[in-house]
This record gives sequence, structure tokens and C-alpha cells, in this order.
Amino acid sequence: MAKVKAVIRTGVPANKKQYRQGLHRPDTQGGGIFQDRILEAHPHYNAAPSEQVLEGENNTFLIMGRDRPRGLKTGYGGKGDTHAGRIDIVAGMQGVNVKEENADGQRVYIDPDPILDAARIYISQKTDIDDNFHIKEGKVGNAKTRSAIALKADGVRIIGREGIKLVTGIDKYNSQGIEISSVSGIDLMAGNISKELEPIPKGKKLAAALEDLTKLVGNLNDVVTNLATNQVKLIVDIMTHAHVPIVGGPSPNFLVQGPLRIVDTAKVLAKLGMHQANCATHKINFYLPSGKRYINSRYNNTN
Repeated sequence: MAKVKAVIRTGVPANKKQYRQGLHRPDTQGGGIFQDRILEAHPHYNAAPSEQVLEGENNTFLIMGRDRPRGLKTGYGGKGDTHAGRIDIVAGMQGVNVKEENADGQRVYIDPDPILDAARIYISQKTDIDDNFHIKEGKVGNAKTRSAIALKADGVRIIGREGIKLVTGIDKYNSQGIEISSVSGIDLMAGNISKELEPIPKGKKLAAALEDLTKLVGNLNDVVTNLATNQVKLIVDIMTHAHVPIVGGPSPNFLVQGPLRIVDTAKVLAKLGMHQANCATHKINFYLPSGKRYINSRYNNTN
């Protein structure tokens, strides 16, 4: 893992640096230590008329306005939609690329940026959350004109001291008053890779399938054992048979034992046919989506 610099002064205006030096507090003598104030670039946010902005000293923002993933024209707030309220909590706008002025010393105003901003909780009453954050469609699909919450940072941890539940499909209507007609699942997409998504196996169903398959293998073993036993009997009959002194006449042993071996073989063939039918039933029950004991989740997927 690459080492991260502890102090970055990029983007800080020259006049701020000179002011700090005038206070006789160079970077190596306590600036920022023990939560003291520190010299770093702080962006100038391009606030919209409808927004209320609570701004901290260290590039932290709480913005209450309307749906706006980026510039003033973006989102349903940019389109003029109603019912598109938004709360945006950001720590580190523009990340390490933040700057207060351009090369000519002119103040730079910045917009929200789901890619560059370091850490964010984005809450919107109406938004296209997947498009805003460049999330692949997956099996669940992309949410359009829906309420949504997005959490994004280098590392996201959801911690529950007594359990965590990921639940979908709990209400009859969505935030736009539209009746929900189907159950949406959960996609676990490492690397935002959608094409490799596969259904997640269900533990109990998978265990039952393996147990049933073990029985089928055992049954096949019994059938093969019977077949081998009959084969041995036939070989013994051949070794011990005796011909009567009639040229071209049948063996008395085979006249008696032959039909018995045919019956034994017919029984084996019948068991093989039944075993084949049981294998087909096993496949239908456990491995086809229409099966009563399908081993995979019909809703949840992962890669």
C-alpha cells in the first residue's frame, strides 16, 4: 500500500503561507498538533440559491438543498423538479486536488464531485443514484427517479454490535407513490464488475442437494455391484458347464441358469432406468430456477 503524506500544502494561496510564517509557526513547530488549527487548502463551494451550507474550517460541509450530484445544472434540482430535496455531507471536497486559487490568483469555486470528493454521505429524495456514482446495473438494475442514500469513501465500514440486516422490498409503495410489483435483490459487486455476477447459493438448499446427490451415487454403486455380481455368476456358470454327448446340443446348465441370468440383468437395467429418472428429478428440483429446492438465491448475486 502506497504511503500517504501527512502534510500537503498544495492549493494553499501564497498569502496564507506568508501569514503563517509571520505568526512564527512553521509547519514543523506544532501547526495542527493536538487539534490546533492547521494550514491547508479549503475550497470555495459554488453554492446554489436554494442551498443552506454549514461549512467547517477543514474542508468539511453539510449542504441542504436539492438533488445535485455535480454542477448547478445536474440532478433533478437542476431540472427544476419538485420533491427532490437533498442532504449532502462531505469531508474533503476535491480530495488532495483541492485548490483555492488558480495560477492567476483568482478564486476557484468548485461543485460537488462524486469521483474526486474524499468521503460523502449523499441523501436525496429523488435522484439517479447509480448513474451519479457510476455504478454498474448488475442484476438489480439502476434506480431512476428514486429516493436514495449513497455512502462513498476509500473505506466504508458498517458496524453492528448485535447484527446487520440488508433488507429489500419491505414497503408496498416507493417514494414516488408507485406500487412496487416485484422484489429487488442485493448485488455484491467487487470492482464494480457486473458481467460476472452469479446467484448466491443458499446453504440449506445446497446441503440438501449434496445429501440427495450422495444418495444417488450410493444407489448407483448398488446397481453396479449387482451387475458385477451377476457377471461373476455368469462366468462361474460358463466355467462349470458340461455338454451332453449330443453334437451341437445345448448345455443343460445353461438351459437352467441362462434364464436366471437374463432375469438378473433385466432387474439391473430396470434399476438403472429408475436411477436415471431420479437423477433427472434431482436436477429439476435443485438446479433449475423453477425447482422447488433450487440451491441458488433468486434475488441475491455476487462475483
